[in-house]
Amino acid sequence: MSKTEEKQSYYTKAYEILPAPSFNGELYTPETSLLDVIKDKTLRATNALGYPEEQQKSMLQLIEDIWGKYSHYRVGEPPFHSFGAKEGTPVEFQLCWDNKGPSFRFGSDSYAFNPISLAFDPSPGSSKAEFYKTTRKISNYEGVDCDDSIAMEKYFQSVGTFGVGGHVVQWRKGGKPSFKIYFINRPDEEHNLESALKHLNVIEPWEAIKAHFKKMGLSKPQCGALSLDMKDSKISRVKLYVAHEGHSAKVIDETSSIASNYKAGAFEKALKVITGKSSNWENPPVTYFSFFPGEKVPSASLIFIPLIPNLENDAMVMERCREFLEEEDTNQKEYVKGYVEAFQAFSHKPLEKSKTLNFLAYIPGKQFSLNIGPGIFDSI
Repeated sequence: MSKTEEKQSYYTKAYEILPAPSFNGELYTPETSLLDVIKDKTLRATNALGYPEEQQKSMLQLIEDIWGKYSHYRVGEPPFHSFGAKEGTPVEFQLCWDNKGPSFRFGSDSYAFNPISLAFDPSPGSSKAEFYKTTRKISNYEGVDCDDSIAMEKYFQSVGTFGVGGHVVQWRKGGKPSFKIYFINRPDEEHNLESALKHLNVIEPWEAIKAHFKKMGLSKPQCGALSLDMKDSKISRVKLYVAHEGHSAKVIDETSSIASNYKAGAFEKALKVITGKSSNWENPPVTYFSFFPGEKVPSASLIFIPLIPNLENDAMVMERCREFLEEEDTNQKEYVKGYVEAFQAFSHKPLEKSKTLNFLAYIPGKQFSLNIGPGIFDSI
């Protein structure tokens, strides 16, 4: 194993010690492929959102073209615990709303499938190769620019120690797909992150974030991942994902005051109202700070509010989120009604018995989205 692969094994070892997830046997049979589950969930959500049939066909074709390997993944026999969603699947979905309307997202991690052995392989070397191969598949789609992604890939191959991450595709109703790439970071190797940001010409916002944390009397921000929009670097955002282990809701809110879109108290209120807690969450909240080349401070921040297991079930989550979002902005009522209906269509069992909602991603008055597991495995 090469030195870089040894570094990348950091990301798989934490999951290798977890037991393989347990299939819950509801709706799907043990022989159902994960690819068929992905397609079914995509249709359930986009039917509820009113996506045109021709667009749905193209969405399913794209998923099969890029992630067709999941036709070999039988949900009754999951090979290992993956990090795509909390329940242990390698995939996750998002239902999103912003001022442009609803959108649907699908994301996958980079565990590889060996067509000779017909087995999935979570080893660092195979995952890295799968990650790079997926980037090249995506590069063939209209409007995609992978120059930054491939430049980062080459950087990591030569000197970097980022772990492989995954890819996300988003569709707006009637629109074309857009893509994002994630690189997982080791927070204990800050020099590598900073070298990568210099490579992307976006080091200044990160330096501003660090100085802001220091001024608040906090330890250095722990960045767990970096993501890039897969389009022209001149208009492509960079996002850094910072987990808030040990921070209170008030402190989390104040860390975002460095961002240009900061709305004082909004994140603190959202965390308290939705989770019922102001600290000590079972999964810590995460803030992403986003910025473009040439900016000196983050232009935006977004909070990922941890839902399950901080709340008992999806029914409780939906009620808390609905009440909060409707109270926050009465103009969002139609969007909120739509997201409730879309999630009910997406879920294949009573919400009181469902535990699939991982995070609410939230920008005050501008954007909210649900990060959702497929619900095929029992949560551990």
